[in-house]
Formats: sequence, C-alpha cells, structure tokens
Amino acid sequence: MESNNGYAPIIALPNPRRSWLLHCTDSDRDLGVCEVAVNDGTVLIAGPDNEVLFTLEMDDIALFRAALDAAIEVAEHDLRTRRPRLLPRDQTSPGRTSPVS
Repeated sequence: MESNNGYAPIIALPNPRRSWLLHCTDSDRDLGVCEVAVNDGTVLIAGPDNEVLFTLEMDDIALFRAALDAAIEVAEHDLRTRRPRLLPRDQTSPGRTSPVS
C-alpha cells in the first residue's frame, strides 16, 4: 500500500495479525485478559497474568483445534438442551452473562 506521497507506509499493522487479546477469567473467577499469539509457527497461549501457559507446534495445533471444535459443539448442545436461564453475552460487558428476568 502506498501513501499519498508515493512511499510505502513505515507505520502499519502487521499482516497477517500475530496476536489476539481475549477476555477470560482466572481461577478466582476474576475478569482478566488472555492472549493467543503466533511466533515463528508456534501458537502461544498466555493467561491473565501474561505468563505463557502452553505452546502448540505442528501437529499439536491441529489436535488442539479439533479438541476445541469438539468441546464447542458439546457446550452448544449443553446450552441448547438446558432450561434457558441466561441470555447471550452482552456486547457491552464482555465475558459476562445476564440472568433472564
């Protein structure tokens, strides 16, 4: 991409994106920020204290994706089959659910 003066920009976002910040909760159920990042082909998962919890390489990335996809399907089934007690997450308060009134 060129700027108006014909030069390539010096300041630009990395492409492709290399990290994602997510709301999460710690073991005390306190709200925090977790990170999923990629560094040289390795996926790193960091918890709310910014400590790398684990890394995934090569085949482990595919196995983790398959396990997460399967867990999401089971969680969705659980949510669909139980009595509706919670509303979907509110966009204004990430990570929290609102009781049905």
